Amino acid sequence: MKFLNGNVVIADPEWLDNATEGDTRLEQKDSKVLEAVEKTTAVFGLFFIDKYMLDISTELQTVYEQLQQFLSRWNQIFPWNMYYGISVDIVKTQQGMSYIVGSLCVDDNAEIEETFMVGILSQFTRELKNDKVFIRILDSEGDFLMADCFETVPEEYEYPIATNRLWLNSGHFIMIPKDIYYPSRGLTLDESI
Repeated sequence: MKFLNGNVVIADPEWLDNATEGDTRLEQKDSKVLEAVEKTTAVFGLFFIDKYMLDISTELQTVYEQLQQFLSRWNQIFPWNMYYGISVDIVKTQQGMSYIVGSLCVDDNAEIEETFMVGILSQFTRELKNDKVFIRILDSEGDFLMADCFETVPEEYEYPIATNRLWLNSGHFIMIPKDIYYPSRGLTLDESI
């Protein structure tokens, strides 16, 4: 973990891996990350997924630069809670897969700033016009998107089945179907990628 523009940047992709109850990763995640994050922090992981491409570094760097440019105007004009805005960095999973991690300290203004951040990311992916970019969004309290849409999500996708199944792609939210992948449990981050 490191700080970038005053925001906590989670360099450990396991934090994006929303562990389910009964999973020992839940206790490890809680002790490793949540103690370090004292204020509510929204986090996202942006993945460039192309199963036919061996090296995505050039494409990921291009998306990173476009995202930085896109976020810079919002970080300058929007009155963010902690004044820093959304910070981003390129990191690697333990398996060596590079991705972009972003964070925003939302603290007392979580509902407004998380909603706004999701809208900004949705607009970015829509304007990017690249169907190989997938974004997973959480906060330090869990999967706030699934919690917010709890009443509209079909019963078969309730927690923990919905774990790591909701992704932002090309301006739309998509769910990884449970009837194709592990219908009785949620997915790990690696499985969902």
